[in-house]
Amino acid sequence: LGRQGSPKILEHLESQLRALGLSFVRLLLSEIFPSKLSLLPEVDVWVQVACPRLSIDWGTAFPKPLLTPYEAAVALRDISWQQPYPMDFYAGSSLGPWTVNHGQDRRPHAPGRPARGKVQEGSARPPSAVACEDCSCRDEKVAPLAP
Repeated sequence: LGRQGSPKILEHLESQLRALGLSFVRLLLSEIFPSKLSLLPEVDVWVQVACPRLSIDWGTAFPKPLLTPYEAAVALRDISWQQPYPMDFYAGSSLGPWTVNHGQDRRPHAPGRPARGKVQEGSARPPSAVACEDCSCRDEKVAPLAP
């Protein structure tokens, strides 16, 4: 799965393969290398759920096709080919279950917690009461953190 992979994407792909009566093997690797995948020559095509850029940028280095979950969805006739190619793998709202934030699989933000990448005013520095002694910002007024 890699750090960027999603068990939900893997589960969806496996359920699609089962429904179509296609055999598959789940292979977990710390890193995906052409030499590792070539050890299983009986596999016709690979689908990796770690990072779509691996297939997009390096797919031609592999001896067999290395598909993204989106490309697998097209190959399995779950969706038709999109123009332009959807780069929505990490988008907040995506086109299909080949992405980490699709529909019901999307993780809600914790209550009172800002969305990733957004900093609440005053949250970048600690309140002056807890500032370190030699800190030059110790006398600055800082808005308290939200509870």
